[in-house]
Amino acid sequence: MADQSNPDILTLQERVRTNLTLGESHFREFKSALEGPPLNKTPRNPKAVKRDIGETLVAFANADGGQMLVGVEDDGTVTGVPHNEETIQSFLSAYISHVHQQTPLPHPQAISLTIDGKRVLYFAIQKGTEYVHLTQDGRCLQRKDRESVPVSAERISFERQERQSREYDRQYLDGASVSALDSRLLEAVGDNVAPGLSIEKVLQLLDLVDFSDGGLRLRRAAALLFASEVTHWHPRCEVRVLRVSGNELRTGRDYNVVSDKHVVGNILTLLVAAWDEIRPYLVETRLGPDGRFQEQVRYPEDACREALTNAIAHRDYSVEGRAIEVYVFDDRVEVRSPGPLLSTITISGIKTLDGLHQSRNTTITRTLRELGYMREMGEGFRRMFQLMRAHDLVEPELRSDDQGFSVALKHQSVFSDEDQRWISAYENFDLERDEEKVLLLGRAGDPLSVQQIMDAADLVDTEDYRTLIERLLHKGLILGIKKSASSGKRTRNQPRWRVVQPKDANRYYGELISKAQEAYKGDSLAARGYADILRLLGAGSPYLNNGRSLQKTFVRLGLADAAGNPAGRFLAILEQNAGSAKDTPSRNFQGSTVMTSDKGPEFVEPVSVELDSDEIGDVESRREPTKLFIGNLSYSTTAESIRNLISSRGNVLQVQVPSSHFSDKENRGYAFVVMRASADAKAVKNDLEGYELDGRRITLEWARS
Repeated sequence: MADQSNPDILTLQERVRTNLTLGESHFREFKSALEGPPLNKTPRNPKAVKRDIGETLVAFANADGGQMLVGVEDDGTVTGVPHNEETIQSFLSAYISHVHQQTPLPHPQAISLTIDGKRVLYFAIQKGTEYVHLTQDGRCLQRKDRESVPVSAERISFERQERQSREYDRQYLDGASVSALDSRLLEAVGDNVAPGLSIEKVLQLLDLVDFSDGGLRLRRAAALLFASEVTHWHPRCEVRVLRVSGNELRTGRDYNVVSDKHVVGNILTLLVAAWDEIRPYLVETRLGPDGRFQEQVRYPEDACREALTNAIAHRDYSVEGRAIEVYVFDDRVEVRSPGPLLSTITISGIKTLDGLHQSRNTTITRTLRELGYMREMGEGFRRMFQLMRAHDLVEPELRSDDQGFSVALKHQSVFSDEDQRWISAYENFDLERDEEKVLLLGRAGDPLSVQQIMDAADLVDTEDYRTLIERLLHKGLILGIKKSASSGKRTRNQPRWRVVQPKDANRYYGELISKAQEAYKGDSLAARGYADILRLLGAGSPYLNNGRSLQKTFVRLGLADAAGNPAGRFLAILEQNAGSAKDTPSRNFQGSTVMTSDKGPEFVEPVSVELDSDEIGDVESRREPTKLFIGNLSYSTTAESIRNLISSRGNVLQVQVPSSHFSDKENRGYAFVVMRASADAKAVKNDLEGYELDGRRITLEWARS
């Protein structure tokens, strides 16, 4: 037996008290030995207690191993085991009596001890590798997060050849001692997990070392996680990062790897250093608002990091001749890890996103979970899929073969080119992602139900649904479908809304702008101005439905602030069209000409004709579009900062930033820029739309000359 007087040995009392502090988890279960009302509890039925012990230990052995405390409440309160000695002994042998005799558990610990003067039973079990374990009555259970759930025996059975990879991180290393580990890293881990315990005790708490008659013995997981020189214990504990020019890896004279870097270190080092190496490749360089080039991320960073963490935690370390490889192609990031999926895991099972989890490296993953490097077991893939979906990118592509497992994250929108062109027709309305999804759903003109909209926008909360519908209504992009008198109460699956198609949406929008100009009489629209607009709108306008909330419509569309004061582009329209007659052309927000007539607005796109070099003359004499309107400016933006931003795109002739009526130190939220050449103006308009300048995303449109 180990020398229990050795101060470096973690005592059972210390282990139990630390477990009480850490609380229940995938690896820990507390069970009460009492039942009844709070003030009148009595000993639980012994049969129920023994059944709980058998079920929990079977579930742990079929998953990643774990520890169980009987006589402890769910919140960690020690209430003790009040049963007589004979009954307690039957509890301690329940791992035999309540487990199927043909699937015995792998050498569990079953110990009685006293904590705070109360009897507590401690059980510890390693992960099983020889059997799929069953309870006494033949049920197969497996630990999943904090519950023991029924599973099929096939799901947790595995091939003999998997045993080596499953046991690899738990095997002992000959000749290794704690001195081979990074002491500073271990001290930081100890402060996080169990402050006050020695390094040796922290390692024991995490099941990374054992004391035996021969002294301390390190498991492979300890070296993989903390070794100062990890290559002494594993030749390829590393991540290889390759930047590939193009979308396919070529060989020979066509070899197209432009960068190939190897990051070597223990697992905790790899998690940080490998990410630092990958991160720069996930961005693209574009001209920023200050006229300098900036980096913009092309992929959800957390999704890429989850893929890397998954590979480091779950690769087959028994394959010692290969490293994790990360290929950064032009169109995707691909993370490849040595070793195929376990036989109990399938790609289709992963894609169900139900938190399916079975760890190859149980000691490593348990440590990473306790240290906060990994989330709840089985959450990594679910998070990857959710993040890609949230950014409107196609779902991760998963592959597994005899050589390894790979995850590919593609820079490919879920929206087709046709979808994106159709959505761009709504550019007046500054659409949010969930709004785009609803408009695409109703693209064919079919009526939409509440459930269809919630599914399309990935909504669960009905309050989020109401907020989305309110935004679309205020923007005039959906119309309600009247309920027939005989239809009864409408359900979530019955038609409720219809999307306003782009042509009609822009026509109604143009009419709203035109009538707002007619109704505007002073510094604020206020209630009276909105009432006048409503009276002027045509009978079919969706904005009539907003009635008392037309002010919110103007705020949503960026036409006015909460006080009714003209904002952004509407302010520019008012200034440019001051004194114009009823049939005088005025600009809508896209740079189209709005001809006001009794028939309503008509949209005529501006004509653009390229100039030859010898035709460049006075700006005012040219008909080609060279003058731009820049909206949504910060009130502190200066002409100099605008000139610095756009001068890299061509020759700037003039920058005009009108001052505020109230202060010479502030502008009115917009500006006009005149470029020398039409091509330069087009470059500015196309390249700088949406860039952030002084904290605001600017908009660019053709201005009236």
